[in-house]
Amino acid sequence: TEPEAVLRRLNLESGEVDTLYRAADNTHLPSTFGITISTLAISEDNRTLAIGVGAGTIVFDLPSRTVRFAIKNASGAPTRIVFSPDGKILATARETIELWDSESGTRRAVIPTGMVVGLAFSADQKLLASAGDGVIDRPGRIDIWQVKDAKLLVSFTCHTDALLGVSFLRDTRSVLSGSVDGTVCRWDLTRLPEFLQSSR
Repeated sequence: TEPEAVLRRLNLESGEVDTLYRAADNTHLPSTFGITISTLAISEDNRTLAIGVGAGTIVFDLPSRTVRFAIKNASGAPTRIVFSPDGKILATARETIELWDSESGTRRAVIPTGMVVGLAFSADQKLLASAGDGVIDRPGRIDIWQVKDAKLLVSFTCHTDALLGVSFLRDTRSVLSGSVDGTVCRWDLTRLPEFLQSSR
């Protein structure tokens, strides 16, 4: 028999475990999406959970333990899912980045990118960084996007091998990227005209 895809939540204080999602009971996405859980993310207020399941994403309201909505992703099973700091925007990515309203499930933007292995919002929610479009022995690329209009502001390449992830510092002025080559690069965004324009 095939392994069962189940998502469970552990209460660290009580030790109790409850089941949030069981693929065998999936009635939220067509069976053609598959049952594999590829990635997940939780909003900073701990009220919303998003999981990548097969070719789609299911978004849960945790207090009520109900499904808020389910979406089919443009490029298949998401490799990364992140919430904006205020929890209002959901970003999903594989070979395409998609921005969604986390309450209604309305798609706000579609951004073709190439394979994405890292995704991060800035603290002020104005910028989105993506890492990807690289394979082993070939350097990947960091892209900085303006959230309000999905405009590409700038791209960076620094590493000599594939990327592993990307993250903003809390001040939104710098981005860190890590690579299979064992290096971490820090990008100072304040020197870029594009950054100054997006901050207005």
